[in-house]
Amino acid sequence: MAKPGHSEHQLGTTVDLCGLDPATVADPAFGLTREGQWLESNAARFGFRLSYTPQNTRQTGYVPEPWHYRYIGRKSSVVSPGAIMSCLEAPRSWTQPVTT
Repeated sequence: MAKPGHSEHQLGTTVDLCGLDPATVADPAFGLTREGQWLESNAARFGFRLSYTPQNTRQTGYVPEPWHYRYIGRKSSVVSPGAIMSCLEAPRSWTQPVTT
């Protein structure tokens, strides 16, 4: 659990997802459900990336949370196979000045 003021949810870019069964809310087994597996396979198509994975636990300090997805945009969410994208890495486009 994040300390107050340190949650990705406070950025407004992160959602916790679950299946139809309320028992899947914040459940580590969610990733094994049909819904969790669909998300893992399809989230990037919609611009979402799983924040906390087994591969980035050491870097983030969080255990895997298969329900915790961050919106980073379609372009940024598609990375080469095997790449590990940390929830701490913001897409470069977010750091560019906005022009209208």
